[in-house]
Order: sequence, then C-alpha cells, then structure tokens
Amino acid sequence: MIERTATHVPSVFFPLLSLVLFVLAALALAFIGVLWYIFWRPLARTKQDLVIDELAAPVEIVRDRWGVPHIYAGTARDAFLAQGYVHAQDRLFQLEYARLLARGSLAEALGPAALEADRWSRVIGFWRAAERDVAALAPEDRDALTAYTAGVNAFLEANQLRRPAEFTIVGHVPQPWQIQDSVGILKVLGWALSMNWEAELVRMQLIQRLGPERAAELDPALRNGKLPADGDGLDAAALAAAGQLMAAYQEVAGWFGNAPAAGSNNWVVNAQRVAGPMPLLANDPHLTVSIPSLWYENHIEAADGSLRVTGATFAGVPGVVSGHNDHIAWGITAGRADNQDLYVERSNPADATQFRAGDQWLPATILREQMAVRGQQKPVIEEVVVTRHGPLINTLIPAEARADLPPLALRWSGHSASSAIHGLLQLQSAADWTSFRAALAA
Repeated sequence: MIERTATHVPSVFFPLLSLVLFVLAALALAFIGVLWYIFWRPLARTKQDLVIDELAAPVEIVRDRWGVPHIYAGTARDAFLAQGYVHAQDRLFQLEYARLLARGSLAEALGPAALEADRWSRVIGFWRAAERDVAALAPEDRDALTAYTAGVNAFLEANQLRRPAEFTIVGHVPQPWQIQDSVGILKVLGWALSMNWEAELVRMQLIQRLGPERAAELDPALRNGKLPADGDGLDAAALAAAGQLMAAYQEVAGWFGNAPAAGSNNWVVNAQRVAGPMPLLANDPHLTVSIPSLWYENHIEAADGSLRVTGATFAGVPGVVSGHNDHIAWGITAGRADNQDLYVERSNPADATQFRAGDQWLPATILREQMAVRGQQKPVIEEVVVTRHGPLINTLIPAEARADLPPLALRWSGHSASSAIHGLLQLQSAADWTSFRAALAA
C-alpha cells in the first residue's frame, strides 16, 4: 500500500490570486488606454466630411498610399484654406513651436530652458520684422495668408479634445494662428541661413591678433578691397567680450535651426541626357535635418486654373516652396549672401539713449519686451535698444563682459520690409522664364 500526503491549499489563495490577476489586467488596460489617449487618439482622421464656413465651395482632400495630401478645390483661396487644415492636421506641434520661436515665447510653454532663445528672438526682432512685412502686404497676398490661417484655425476649433501627443506631454494649449505667424516662420528661416555677423567678429579677432596682412592670408574675404585697420576699432578686451557673444549664440543656435557651414549645390540635366521627356532639376536647400522635417509634401489644384502645383511645402506657409506646376519647376539653394553687418556705435556721454550719426546724436528706440516663463509668476523683462542700424546685441552676454564691449548694433536684411511671401505665391503660377524671374524680383 502506498500512502500519499494531500497538499492543503489555503482557502484564501485563489481569491488572492484572482485579485492579483484582476489588478494586473486593470493596470494593463489602463496603460493601453493612456497610450491610446495620448498617441493614437490624435492621429489624423482622413475619411470624414467636414463643414467649414469659410469655404466658398466643396473641397476634396485625397491622401495617397504614402500619406501625401492631394487637394482639389474650386479656387486658390479655398485650396490654401485646405492646405492650412492639412498642415495643422499633421504638424500642429511643429506649427506651434515655430510660432512661439518667432514670437520669442518658447519659455511660456517650455519653461526656463528656452528663455535664452526667447531673449535672442526678442532682441533680433523676428516678430517686429514680421509685423512690418504684414503691414506692407499686397491685397492678394493677404487674402492667401488669411485663407491659410482660417484653415489652421478650423482644425484647431474642431479638434480641441484631440490635440497631438506633444501638447499632452508638455501641457500646453496652442493659440489661434495669425497671418503674422506664417511670415514670422520665414523670418526665422532666413535668419538660420544667415551667418556672416559671426564671421565679422572672427575677422576682427584675426586682425587684432595677426594684423591685417596675415589675417587676409587666412580669410580670402579680407583680400577684396581695402583691408581694415587692426582690430577694426575694438581693443583686445572688447574682442574677448565679442568672443563671449559668439559663444552665447552657439548655446542657443540649435533652437533656430541654423544650417551647417558647408557648401550648397544645385544642378539641372538637359532633357536630351535623361531617359524621360523632361529635364531634371535638383536642389539642396541646405537646411538642418530635423524631426519632423521642415518639409511637407503636398499637391494642390484649383478648378478655375489659378493653381496647379506639387512639391515640398513649409508647414506654416501657403503654397509650394520647391516643386513644379504645369509649366516650370523651381528649387532653392542657400546662397550665403552677406546680409548681416555689425556696427560699432558711439553713445552720447550725456545721454546713453542717443547715438552718433555723423555730426549729430540720434535717439534710439527703447523697447521693453515682457517674456512669460512657465512656472514663474513674474515675466522676465528684456530691454531692447534699437539704433538706426538695428538692435544692440550687448545685453545677450553676461554683465561683467558687457562693460568691455562697445555698443554693437546688428543690421540684417530681414529687418527691412520684405515681399518674400509675394514672390513665393507668384511662383505658383509662373509659366515661363520671364514670369519666373518677375516673381523672384518681387
């Protein structure tokens, strides 16, 4: 006979195991729910009918197997409105980031880590320049920007409870789009492709340390024309302070998407040398790689014949930036033009707000920029002094180094009223070499 001892299972074991399994299942479901709420729920709805009051006629948006939106509208105005909608649908956080960067309000959403970028933005004056451009807009350009803005805001209005994951993670609520925001994006982009103000400081340091003749051997730009005097009016202490200014900018340059300093290129292959019936155009815009990309592929058509373009667009700007219509193709490549200058100003010993202009003292414009910072009750105040040449950039370095640096004013072509939007929109319908050149000359 074999004896076996029965194992006794406590009466509380199975209820406890059931409770543990229930809790684990509940946690798993909660985790899946959070993932759905943050990441899946905000994804673009591409199969639905929408009613947007600003549209004059029905618009159809068809996404191909790569997710590229093809917009079919009755007029260019309705097409730009739909483009604003799809840009917001796919790139809303990118739009908000670009808007805040141009306004100098990133710290409002991201906290103290973005404050230095805001200070540079306010001093350089992207938003001031954008408002200047908007005030000078041609009526047809204002109409296009207004339509695009209505599209962005239509998406915002219809999706207040379905914002992209980044807004949930950061805890930020996007504000309505304005036409100044589209112009401001182009201002920041123009700045990112401008970099010679730093080169001017480096040249001054080379001249101060090596003398004009030897400096010219290292920098070909100094060989053209009359060589400047030693240090170009700045002593060793001032040039050291200027070095701190460059270092301070390098700390924030990444926020603005500054392009690398290497060369850029473009090329065209004649139709007789390719397999197809048309020539090939290639271009290197020379912009910093980012996630998401600055580029957004888009195809836009208006039934009235006013618009039929396809190519790469900028999220935040109407039209196609690099692409083609039925007649021509176009691209962009960084030209590295000299569009920035630094001016050593002389302030009036009797009045620090006045600066020398020939034989007279001219008053500067004093601006008090208030910057909200997330987590801080009081705004940060940045006093911006703008001379006839441009804003003084001395305040962007530590106070102890600032005393050694004379007032340096930054002049940038982006400060002047620009018709970049007008030229871009004219490109959409250019039909030949003459109209193409006319668009770029606008």
